[in-house]
Amino acid sequence: MTQLVSALIKFLSYVPFIKYLFKIYYLKSLADIKNEYKEKNNIIDVILTSSISSKDFIFGRSDLNFLIVVANECHPKAILKEFRSFVYSKFLLKLTVNHIYIPILTENEFNTDVVKSFLMRKSHKDSTKWESVLSHHKYLFYLRKQDRFAITYTGVQNLDLFFLKERAPKPSFSKTKNLIIAINTLLKFQLLSSQADTTWTQISMRLRRYPILIKRLSSKFELAIWSILTQTQCSHQQNKKYQDFPLEKELSKYFHSLLQLSFINDFTITPSLIQSRTNEIQGKLFIDIHINQEVMKKSYVKSLNHLISGIKRFENNKLKFRVRLTTDSLYQLQNEKALYPFPLEALYRKQKTYSVKKFHYNFLIQHDQIIHASIHFMIIQFMRFRSLQQKTELIGSKFIKSLNLMYKYYLLAEYLKGNEFKVELSEKKIREKLTPQFSEVSLDDVVTEEQWVIIKAQLIYLLKEIRDELAKDNQGLKVLRF
Repeated sequence: MTQLVSALIKFLSYVPFIKYLFKIYYLKSLADIKNEYKEKNNIIDVILTSSISSKDFIFGRSDLNFLIVVANECHPKAILKEFRSFVYSKFLLKLTVNHIYIPILTENEFNTDVVKSFLMRKSHKDSTKWESVLSHHKYLFYLRKQDRFAITYTGVQNLDLFFLKERAPKPSFSKTKNLIIAINTLLKFQLLSSQADTTWTQISMRLRRYPILIKRLSSKFELAIWSILTQTQCSHQQNKKYQDFPLEKELSKYFHSLLQLSFINDFTITPSLIQSRTNEIQGKLFIDIHINQEVMKKSYVKSLNHLISGIKRFENNKLKFRVRLTTDSLYQLQNEKALYPFPLEALYRKQKTYSVKKFHYNFLIQHDQIIHASIHFMIIQFMRFRSLQQKTELIGSKFIKSLNLMYKYYLLAEYLKGNEFKVELSEKKIREKLTPQFSEVSLDDVVTEEQWVIIKAQLIYLLKEIRDELAKDNQGLKVLRF
């Protein structure tokens, strides 16, 4: 019933003037929350982080996002559970509030600048304004370096999620909105070429004003994005002594045949972090297809999904592919600025990534960017453990997923201690260091509730190590409670 009503409201939100009537329901939701929590002693504030006065906020389609600030001595998870129960109990709140993601912080944590940087990651302005639902107090924050990293990181990840990765969602309001913000953010911070033509400006403005045109203009929108992403060209050096990657013969032959296509510069292939054997690649291969300006010609853009499907045909029981599109300049940007989900990804790619065309990608990895990325990564993981919705997400998943996360924590903690970044690809050695108690558990076994208790304890122990190392230069991180 709720989904049906929600779908109807979203449909009506496209109708001129009617969407403004929905504003009444949103304001009623805010009033309900204020009345419920204005007298609660443990709750310092309930802050609305959505800007309902923004042109990007559409009543009937956009969600109300909140940040809850609680007293230092109370239990945040218990209050979050209560808040979610209140939202679920009100039909109107279920329709208007983003109840899946609700950050909750103690007062000390809220006063920590780097935590606010994580919360401001979806902004694309020089300052961020939030408003208290309880007192209507205005919170105003200006961007600092960590804020800029968080915003840039989110822009690149949304570009990945909604445009470059396989199975990217079909045209929708959410996809279009996130892509417009992502591209404009990267242009604003001069991380992409600033020579964006008028086509991008015109089409993005039309789609923001008239979301009903999204499906009709989706092809032109895609072309405008590719036009920006492929503007900057990068030089390569071909390495004749390049070590061959142990790919299956037919797959290698297929990659080389695809290189005959004029709009493809290269394929870069990265094996998954944990390997059970050193002489044979198994598990996942992360494949980047490097696209160039030729993609703008003829109907090449329409063939990109078929290109990914063709590669996926070579998957088997031992090998799975995660394919995404990129450009040379975007690939360089992600590596130099540490804009991957794992802060040390660029260091790993430097050692383990293979170029089908045997190109040498000469990117300079910036240590200060890795530190910014490490802070952001640590806070993301902290929020996952704090959030009631995600604290048991690994129960029922394969054990390799838990082991992979533990190993990433371990590698980052060691790097922050000043140790050389070295990747042990032997699964046996990783198990000996991190999970000797799970020696009888295979990588494909499903994690049980009993096993999760031990895994969680190990993850939190490693995460505290990361926090303590980062806190040596950023004292505010010490207040984070796991």
